[in-house]
Amino acid sequence: MTTLSPVEESLALVEACLARVGSALKNSEADALQRASEQLRLAAMHFSQALQGSAASLSPAMVVRVRTVSVRLTSQRDALARMSAVLDRQVRTLVPEQAPSTTYGASPSGRSAGAARIYRSAG
Repeated sequence: MTTLSPVEESLALVEACLARVGSALKNSEADALQRASEQLRLAAMHFSQALQGSAASLSPAMVVRVRTVSVRLTSQRDALARMSAVLDRQVRTLVPEQAPSTTYGASPSGRSAGAARIYRSAG
């Protein structure tokens, strides 16, 4: 029976969490995605701690696994950003935004505000 080093164990945990996040993204399971993302964050933190002082002694196979994790993480982050943009668009379709409040736009009285409030007293 082979025992794994702390670095290998923590990397395996990161890989498992990435698989759960990927599955939750694919199936659009918001609750599962949140749980898996939190677990992934913790696993990545533990991996980072385990890796301190061991980076120079990683085997070539471990370096490949770490690079693969990096690519998967980037891919999942991009997929999440795309999903968030689509969801935001859908929400705006159902619940349109009211007129955005601007610093230099019309004041509540209907007249143009001119300068921002903080500069009015200086003038």
